Amino acid sequence: MSRSTGIHLCRQLRRCSISFKSEINHLDVNVLPQPAVSGGQRVLFHSGDDADAKAEVRKIIEQTGYFPVDLGMLDVGGPLASLPFGSLAAINLVKI
Repeated sequence: MSRSTGIHLCRQLRRCSISFKSEINHLDVNVLPQPAVSGGQRVLFHSGDDADAKAEVRKIIEQTGYFPVDLGMLDVGGPLASLPFGSLAAINLVKI
């Protein structure tokens, strides 16, 4: 999880005790406050090497109104969603 995205999500929840062993780093910071859009949920990709951290990140993603999509381990999912050159970077998907 990138620190900037993680901090934003933690502030929304007013709590956070996860270790940063998972990554969320593909959405523009300007859309983060808007998880609901066009009658659906904005998709938030995440990846990680620690199953417990990923489970906690998934809960945070769901609690903040996003639809989580697990991209697997960091060495696979991280590059896919990392800004600016990942093939999923800056992709703004909505689950309807």
